[in-house]
Amino acid sequence: MGIILSDHAIIHTTAVSPRPISSEATNASGIRSPAIRVVPWIVKGTLFELTEDTVINFGKPRELEDYVRVEPLGEVQPDSLEDLHHHVAESWQRPVVTDARTGNGHAPLNEKQYFPDVIAITSIYMIISGTPGLVEESDPSMIRYRRHRPKWFKPGKVIMLLSGDEQPGNPDGDEEPPITDFYVGVSHAGVPNLQQPRYFFIVGADEHSCYCLRIMTYQGRGLSDLPADVRFGDHSVIYSSKNPPKLSRKERAASHEPLMAPIRIRSNDRAQDLDPTARLLWTRIYKVNIDVKAHAFGHLRSGYEEVVTKEFERLNRGCKLTSLRLSDVESSESDASDREVVLVDRHRLPCFGMNKCSILKFERNKYVKGQRVALLVARNALQPNAQYRLLRIKSVHYAVGPLGGEWEYALKYADHEGHFCPGVWFPEDMLMAESSEVPSFDKSD
Repeated sequence: MGIILSDHAIIHTTAVSPRPISSEATNASGIRSPAIRVVPWIVKGTLFELTEDTVINFGKPRELEDYVRVEPLGEVQPDSLEDLHHHVAESWQRPVVTDARTGNGHAPLNEKQYFPDVIAITSIYMIISGTPGLVEESDPSMIRYRRHRPKWFKPGKVIMLLSGDEQPGNPDGDEEPPITDFYVGVSHAGVPNLQQPRYFFIVGADEHSCYCLRIMTYQGRGLSDLPADVRFGDHSVIYSSKNPPKLSRKERAASHEPLMAPIRIRSNDRAQDLDPTARLLWTRIYKVNIDVKAHAFGHLRSGYEEVVTKEFERLNRGCKLTSLRLSDVESSESDASDREVVLVDRHRLPCFGMNKCSILKFERNKYVKGQRVALLVARNALQPNAQYRLLRIKSVHYAVGPLGGEWEYALKYADHEGHFCPGVWFPEDMLMAESSEVPSFDKSD
């Protein structure tokens, strides 16, 4: 194929756009105008520049993998953003979302226009946005909810939210209030109600939000007493145990309509499973903004990716998903983004052979609060094989000593006589992550 000049536009870093060369100016199709202006950055002490004959090709977009190293050279000048969006929309023959920071008064595009190639959503049931603050904790589970980067919200992931501002996705005065499992406030007996987390299964994501399905227990009743506008057959059993739980007697009596295929989830914490009455509702799509504080529960098991895609598209007419890839959601048992980071000033620490040390180092802890770990409790001449006890981390701190610093952990720990040991801190080298590699352990959680 030849080069299509109408897919190109001049891109420049100068105050005034350079004029196209004569052969381009006289061509019947012509290159696009106006030109796109870039504000250059200083790279390695030199101001980045573009040559006068540089053009941008809108007709051949390229997708870069996450591991490809990129170096920022500049950014599009704000006055050129609208022109950039216009050129892309015309070349690709589809609308492009404009940045709210442009201040050009563009109305937000509806969801069916947003993902022409990746995901198409025709209806949003509820929009959930974040609340102030960076971190929240729930008691007594000690789970930490925090804000995350956009890449953390991957399709196939199951996340937990403790708070969030909800707004109807498609405002309608006759619409019923949203179904929810969590309650706040005070009970009739004056006892504060504990705020319960809400579970969401991510089916799609972009830079600013993710699109989710709710996982609900309907207050522990399962599907035995559904609202009038929710169909029994629009649900799947979703579980993290070895085998799917059976429907209760009341659920079986409520309807003879078959359910969708069961969906299996891998929990990040072996001690944490989905409730046996957990059900996945396919027909109500939640848009969750990435400014929410969330915690990773787990992710979709291998072999269920195609099931999710087919069931979702069958029950949500007009919606499209790309096939879920397990590589998108596979993660370690403890998410790295849930770990604490401490900036250690090496001026405070002894530096041998140097009068002054100007190194600043980020120290990241290996384990997180609430995680189950194996504690080394016995290994000596009488007991050559290592013995471990499976415990949960209660607190984490960074201790600075005369020769350096290290992370220390307080555990829900009791001695062999059953006496709780408060104030005992264990270094990282005495702990290991819970796994099948632990030779033997006692469950003392």
